[in-house]
Amino acid sequence: MAAALIRYSNSPLFARARPARTVGEAIAMLGVKQTVGVLTGFFTRHAIRVNSALLEHFWETSTRRSLAMAYIARHMYSMDVEVAQTCGLFCHVGIPVMLQGLKGYAGTLAEALARQDRSFTATENAAHKTDHAVVGALVAKTWKLPPVVTAAVRLHHDFNILATASIPPEVRNLVAMSLVAEHLVALHEGTRESQEWALFGGACMAHLHIDQAELQIWADELHPVFENVV
Repeated sequence: MAAALIRYSNSPLFARARPARTVGEAIAMLGVKQTVGVLTGFFTRHAIRVNSALLEHFWETSTRRSLAMAYIARHMYSMDVEVAQTCGLFCHVGIPVMLQGLKGYAGTLAEALARQDRSFTATENAAHKTDHAVVGALVAKTWKLPPVVTAAVRLHHDFNILATASIPPEVRNLVAMSLVAEHLVALHEGTRESQEWALFGGACMAHLHIDQAELQIWADELHPVFENVV
């Protein structure tokens, strides 16, 4: 935990002139809310083990997504940075939980990652009558995360809600941010463009009022931050 706090407080995300050398200095630099966010990530990573070749870099990718969402939140008015960061960490937490608890899910996961003719969650539901968004929301609720995070995790593959006025604006923002963050991480990791980005990336960018030029700036600024993730 000490290493996680010091490493995060000294990351390029903050570009501090003087690095933290102790846990106390790291907490003082981060503040209580950021410290809680970092430790939530630490506990989640150690509570939910991932033992699968298909998910070899799961927590590195999840951490990068959470950092990207925190970064995006800092560029938006009225968005809570810690809430965004937690949402990014928990978006796909249902995947390793299902891998541990559902017989045959490893095969479903391999199929979902490979198929292009239907969505990831559609493949999960066809095989198991549930999906990682539902399971992830249950995990978030069990961990007593903010209700807005639970809702966003549950809906993070349902981009039709961007135009649904009955869904709270913060939830809609988090859903849009999650796909943009996912895309930024994919660019950094060199993975192929997702079907969801091809279909809904433009709508998410429009919802957040950002353009391609701004997205490229974000990708450039996040590169050293992503490189620092281990």
